[in-house]
Amino acid sequence: MTFDELAEASGLARQTLLNLSAGRFYGDLKTWAILAKTWDVSLDDLIAPIWDD
Repeated sequence: MTFDELAEASGLARQTLLNLSAGRFYGDLKTWAILAKTWDVSLDDLIAPIWDD
């Protein structure tokens, strides 16, 4: 999925997604919940890799 496609599917700004990807912005709970819903995964599954490291 491209950043443009993700922006369109999620309603988040493309620049927000680019900043998240580059680590310049960490997002808030709402941002991550939107991404989880967009990708049809649970919020727990989306953030699990953070805790697994």
